[in-house]
Amino acid sequence: KKRQADDLLTIFSEHLTVKFTHSDGHVEVVTGRWCNECRSDPEFLVKYGRQKVFHIGSNSSCCQHIRSHYTQYHECCAERKIPENHYAVLCQVEKARQGVKNTLERG
Repeated sequence: KKRQADDLLTIFSEHLTVKFTHSDGHVEVVTGRWCNECRSDPEFLVKYGRQKVFHIGSNSSCCQHIRSHYTQYHECCAERKIPENHYAVLCQVEKARQGVKNTLERG
C-alpha cells in the first residue's frame, strides 16, 4: 500500500505524530506529514509558521497542496520513474496532455 503513495513522498515526509505548543500553553498532538518544500523555505516559515507546513489531511488533500510545488514534483517523479497522481497535476497541464492525446488519436 505504501507504494501507492510513492509520488507523495517526493514532496512530503512519511506519516508522523507531532506536538505543537501554542502561545497560550495548550499542547496539540496531531498526525500528518511535513511538506519538505515549505519546510525548507525560510520566508514561508516566517510568514505562516511551522504548523502551516504540517498537513493532517488525506492523500488527496496532499495532492492538492503538491500543485503549488508542481515543478519540483514533476521533476522528482520523472527522476524516480514514478507515475504522477492525476490529482496532483495542474489543470492546465492535464488539459494540454488531453489535447495532445486527442490530436494523436485523430491521427
